[in-house]
Amino acid sequence: MVDVYSDTETRSRCSTTDVVSELSAAPINDPAPPVGVRDLGKVFAPTVRTYAAIRMDPQAMVEDHNDPEALKEAQLMSPKTYLVFVHMAVSLPWPGNSYFEYRVSPIAPRLRAEKPQSGITSDMAVPIYPSTSHPSGRPPVHTDPQFPFSNCYHWLKCFVDVHVRANLELFDHDEAVVLPAPSYHALQDAFSQDNKRIADTLKDRNVSSPQPILDSPPEEDVWPLVDMWFNLTEHLSGNPIPDPEDLLKERETISGIIRRSNERKAAREAADCLSETRTEKHSNAHDQSEEHISSSQTDSEEPRRKRRSLLARIVLAICAHIICYPRPTHSG
Repeated sequence: MVDVYSDTETRSRCSTTDVVSELSAAPINDPAPPVGVRDLGKVFAPTVRTYAAIRMDPQAMVEDHNDPEALKEAQLMSPKTYLVFVHMAVSLPWPGNSYFEYRVSPIAPRLRAEKPQSGITSDMAVPIYPSTSHPSGRPPVHTDPQFPFSNCYHWLKCFVDVHVRANLELFDHDEAVVLPAPSYHALQDAFSQDNKRIADTLKDRNVSSPQPILDSPPEEDVWPLVDMWFNLTEHLSGNPIPDPEDLLKERETISGIIRRSNERKAAREAADCLSETRTEKHSNAHDQSEEHISSSQTDSEEPRRKRRSLLARIVLAICAHIICYPRPTHSG
């Protein structure tokens, strides 16, 4: 389809007649040009299959715990800024959410270490062009535009679930680096071959398939809360690309802080519950004591009331007898 609005100046000069004539001259089945990620500009949530910089905010993760000790521990952390591939949205992003759930794949500055027990070998990685080095000569994937860093790799089975904090200024995709569909499919094909190799290796050893190496724990309250940016050179230049293993260590650290905070909270709640139970028992015992004293007093007064009542009836009977039956008089 002919783009009659290619620029602002043309759009201002173009009349209705010109538009109609140009549209009518265009082939009916001519597909519209695809919209690229960078064409999106600023949007409320990150777009998948892009590369981004992320940094965790440990203090924000423990603020709601109202635990000074946890906050102090979180303040001692020095989180790094990591390079990641935005793999997928774990849940549907919705405008107005305070954070969005994503699964990211940390990008590594090296080939991965071998893990024989899991069937992982060092060549189970894919270079990102301009990186081309690979033990078996595996071709690199190409990004759009070209990747701004060298010696970077996608690792097999390397995922971390994160909470991406909403940005009041939105997520600017103008400078986003994208993994185009052909490159994404090439990446998946390469990892499919690696997964088959792992399955064959473990089958020969009679070992079950391993779990993802950097997969997140199930508890969502320990998913790293991160800020995300798409301007890679602004947030990552000048420093070596951090190792994915460092991100795992940071997550383990904040997970331990939150776990200990939850344990302290549970201990406080248990102590409060025990204190309330003791107070209630003491109150019940006091009430029972008062009731016993009152009952004892009632029991001791009952015979006295009966005796007084009997004595009163006797006195009344004597008085009635005297009144009704006067003493006889004797005449001289």
